Amino acid sequence: LNQENWKSLLKIINNFSNTANYDFSQGNLVIGAIKEGQTNTNSVVWFGGEGYKEPCAVGDNTCQMFRQTNLGQLLHSSTPYLGYINANFRAKNIYITGTIGSGNAWGSGGSASVSFESTTNLVLNQANIDAQGTDKIFSYLGKEGVDKLFGEKGLGNILSNIIYEESLNNNAIPKDLANMIPKDFGSKTLSSLLSPTEVNNLLGVSAFKNAIMEILNSKTVGDVFGENGLLNALDPIKRKEIDQMLLEQIQAHASGFEKFIVKTLGIENVENFINTWYGKQSLSAFANNFVPGGLNQALDKIGSNANSKELQGFLKQTTFGDILNQMINQAPLINKLISWLGPQDLSVLVNIALNSITNPSKELLGAISGMGQKVLNDLLGEGVVNKIMNNQVLGQMINKIIADKGFGGVYHQGLGSILPKPLQDELKKLGMGSLLKPKGLHNLWQKGNFSFVAKNHVFVNNSSFSNATGGELNFVAGKSIIFNGKNTINFTQYQGKLSFVSKDFSNISLDTLNATNGLTLNASKNDISVQKGQICVNVLNCMGEKKANPSNTSAPTDETLEVNANNFAFLGTIKANGLVDFSKVLQNTTIGTLDLGPNALLRANNLIVNNAFNNNSNYRVSISGNFNVAKGATFSTNENGLDVGGNFNSEGPLIFNLNNKTNQTIINVAGNSTIMSYNNQALIHFNTQLKQGAYTLIDAKRMVYGYDNQTILGGSLSDYLKLYTLIDFNGKRMQLNGDSLSYDNQPVNIKDGGLVVSFKNNQGQMVYSSILYDKVQVTVSDKPMSIQAPSLEYYVKHIQGSTGLNAIKSAGNNSIMWLSELFAAKGGNPLFAPYYLQDNPTKHIVTLMKDITSALGMLSNSNLKNNSTDVLQLNTYTQQMSRLAKLSNFASFDSTDFSERLSSLKNQRFADATPNAMDVILKYSQRDKLKNNLWATGVGGVSFVENGTGTLYGVNVGYDRFVRGVIVGGYAAYGYSGFYERITNSKSDNVDVGLYARAFIKKSELTFSVNETWGANKTQISSNDALLSMINQSYKYSTWTTNAKVNYGYDFMFKNKSIILKPQIGLRYYYIGMSGLEGVMDNALYNQFKANADPSKKSVLTIDFALENRHYFNTNSYFYAIGGVGRDLLVNSMGDKLVRFIGNNTLSYRKGDLYNTFANITTGGEVRLFKSFYANAGVGARFGLDYKMIDIIGNIGMRLAF
Repeated sequence: LNQENWKSLLKIINNFSNTANYDFSQGNLVIGAIKEGQTNTNSVVWFGGEGYKEPCAVGDNTCQMFRQTNLGQLLHSSTPYLGYINANFRAKNIYITGTIGSGNAWGSGGSASVSFESTTNLVLNQANIDAQGTDKIFSYLGKEGVDKLFGEKGLGNILSNIIYEESLNNNAIPKDLANMIPKDFGSKTLSSLLSPTEVNNLLGVSAFKNAIMEILNSKTVGDVFGENGLLNALDPIKRKEIDQMLLEQIQAHASGFEKFIVKTLGIENVENFINTWYGKQSLSAFANNFVPGGLNQALDKIGSNANSKELQGFLKQTTFGDILNQMINQAPLINKLISWLGPQDLSVLVNIALNSITNPSKELLGAISGMGQKVLNDLLGEGVVNKIMNNQVLGQMINKIIADKGFGGVYHQGLGSILPKPLQDELKKLGMGSLLKPKGLHNLWQKGNFSFVAKNHVFVNNSSFSNATGGELNFVAGKSIIFNGKNTINFTQYQGKLSFVSKDFSNISLDTLNATNGLTLNASKNDISVQKGQICVNVLNCMGEKKANPSNTSAPTDETLEVNANNFAFLGTIKANGLVDFSKVLQNTTIGTLDLGPNALLRANNLIVNNAFNNNSNYRVSISGNFNVAKGATFSTNENGLDVGGNFNSEGPLIFNLNNKTNQTIINVAGNSTIMSYNNQALIHFNTQLKQGAYTLIDAKRMVYGYDNQTILGGSLSDYLKLYTLIDFNGKRMQLNGDSLSYDNQPVNIKDGGLVVSFKNNQGQMVYSSILYDKVQVTVSDKPMSIQAPSLEYYVKHIQGSTGLNAIKSAGNNSIMWLSELFAAKGGNPLFAPYYLQDNPTKHIVTLMKDITSALGMLSNSNLKNNSTDVLQLNTYTQQMSRLAKLSNFASFDSTDFSERLSSLKNQRFADATPNAMDVILKYSQRDKLKNNLWATGVGGVSFVENGTGTLYGVNVGYDRFVRGVIVGGYAAYGYSGFYERITNSKSDNVDVGLYARAFIKKSELTFSVNETWGANKTQISSNDALLSMINQSYKYSTWTTNAKVNYGYDFMFKNKSIILKPQIGLRYYYIGMSGLEGVMDNALYNQFKANADPSKKSVLTIDFALENRHYFNTNSYFYAIGGVGRDLLVNSMGDKLVRFIGNNTLSYRKGDLYNTFANITTGGEVRLFKSFYANAGVGARFGLDYKMIDIIGNIGMRLAF
């Protein structure tokens, strides 16, 4: 077919159609009732042939019987009418009840496309909409059609009655028979189409002989020669003709005596004589007496002589027109003969004829074949038939049709079964590729569409819809579609299209939906829920009925199940061996039971299984979103498995039926997975008969396991091991005994904390199983294997990445070991570690490791442990420098100063026993020369060490004076301090007692100091983190220090010695001793993390360089500042390097603990308040340059001179 031919063919087919349009736009249309709301009216409105236009005459039983036959319907009724019907009904309101259907009663035509359109609302109330199939037209074009028309039981008897009744009215031979034969056919001789052999073969058919014998047995001699016999029934002229024929036969074949008798008595008297003497004998018995050799032998000779000259001459000389004319001329005789035979004997002949049509004999087929070729040669030209049959393509096509006994096979298998590939390609180019597929021709022939459209709402109540044409069922609403009660929709024979389209959201609930050959469901953005039903896709046995002429199951047909909706819930059963596409369901697809066959292909967005999902497909299932197996449901799959783009959650058994090896993960989940078991049911069934293979059953970003509503995220080892007892290995499960497992009463090997378990099964194979945080693996092997579980470092790298691993390692030298110890202590479940790593970012874990490093540093670092006493010493040192600066005043001021002092004493009275007034003046005017000084200061400070912060506040009191030109003083200080570093909080009470002195040698100053401190410390390790809180504890320790300094400086004096610059150098010896400590755990379950350190001590010799500036404003006020640097020269540390905390004894000290370089600045001053009372203040700061630390202190106080 070219495109022009194709269009022409379609036009011919479409010309069989009929279109009707009805518009009741201003009124209501009620179908199936006389008013809206009425039901149960038994109304039927049908589109398509369904009966007879005129009734039979009253009492005409033969007419009634014939009308019930297929042949009668074809000849006289509209039942087999073909073509299309297009009907459109429009009204303001539409109400439908009762039955509306399409398709003729034969299922061979009468397809309809019917639409109902309402400008307001449309209501279907207890309606039955039935689009019946019309595809049988193709199978009727062949043997099946012949059998339908001529093989019907009882047809022979009915036709015999009709022929008999027609013969009584002299109508057995149609009066226009001559017009029924082609004109050129009448001139053809019989020999042009039939050979003598073919004629003899036909005449020799046993059925004909049997028919003759049956008639001869049923009829008597009297039926022919009697008063009411055949001869007396003929008109006189015809009687004379027959008598003459008998005389001629007697004269030709009888004996002399017989001829004499007939001539003497006359033919009529002879006939009467025969009737009198032999009237009651059957014709067969009578003939046996007169036929030489008997009747049977005579009948056997019929058709036995193909070479008979008489037969050959007859065939050559006789035309079909001659035969036709004889029939027309002998019509009265034929009518009489038929009526004489009667319906019973006629039925014998008719049944032979019908049987020859439906089951032709070999002889008949041969004759038909020969005649057919001769006719075709006459029509097409000599040799054309042979040329066609010798063409490979055409010959195969024709032979295929012949082998299938018509077009039924081509229809069921598709045009692709007979057309060569080039022709198939041409059809595809024309957009007609669907015709090539099984039953594809139905797209050409069938319609069967029903549409229900309303501008506002479409209401459906307790109605049923059926479609067997592959057509459409459409519900379209300007607002919403509303289904109430029990509504059923059935699609059979072909894949139909079901549409629910509404502008507003519609929640459509169906009681039953069945589709035997796939379905296209378009609900746009609406929700669809179906309580029960069955949908089949390319399945041979659907709903208990095996399909006729099924398509080849080795490859999928074009049957599919495609759904477009917001949510789709089908709680029935889906059996598929083709494409099932739920990818256009925007939200969730919920399925009761889903069975996928070998050729099934499933695509879905989010899939929920309520009952069972059985995957036996040869293709991998694709679920782009989430996949949920509801509680009590099951999911089984072969090795081809599925991909899940979202999360996978299962609360029912997962069954793995593995018949072939595979390297791919069976259930591959891009997101997280949670699988739960209830009531000790198996979580996983592992079924295979393979001797070896390694299988990853499930792989996910995160796997969470559980049983009886308890997820195993942490917990004990036994909680975790119980998961292995929920795996069924070929029908057997492991048993849990405390923290051990057994299989078939034999111990199971538990390795790597339970991450790998193994046992030997009944077949002698080793079975290895691993339940990991991200996968479940099973390995079957003939020989033992070495399977290693992932290490903690692998987990960190796999989950946190290489960057995360490096960051965690850099947070502490033993970070991985610390994590391992902490994870192990959390309960024994080996899954806790990877879960924790997933739940906490790298930054958080790094913080924890730094917290541990910090806490360990507090245990091992003397600088940290002695931070409070160190800050207190710095405070007292600042006060020392302030006192020494005051007492080292060599400034000389102008004489006006002396007069000022005297003026200040004016009008003062002194109660003094000094006899000399000058002595009194001298005493009270030289206040700055008073030798005794008692002072007290409040001290405070803050320190910053690494990530720690310390605070101090307290009091410092002292006394100093000049003794023979040497400044000598002493002090005692108390300070309460706190130190906070990350998760460590330390409190301490500190006492510092010291002496200081300065001697003056010309312009040089030599300064000495010594002090002793004691500290009582209590430290608390406290973390709120779920993991690190296990190390929470407290411990106590004591410290004592000795500090001795010597300093030399040279004074450069300016402005009458009121400004002094003094470069200086000094040595400092520092000794610290610390008691041992032992932690007291907050939770005794974690005593393995108890801190423990031996007593330790440390000696340090430091050199200092500084520059001091002193500025004396008058004899009562001054300011000083000292800036300098220091460097440790010698450090001797014992006992503080080995600390027991997390894990084994660990070398843990900070780099700066050995040697450090300091920068410091100290400044202060004093002013006179009144008389002998002075106020002073000072601040100082020290900076560690190698070991990062900052100490900032301050003090403020008063001095009393006397």
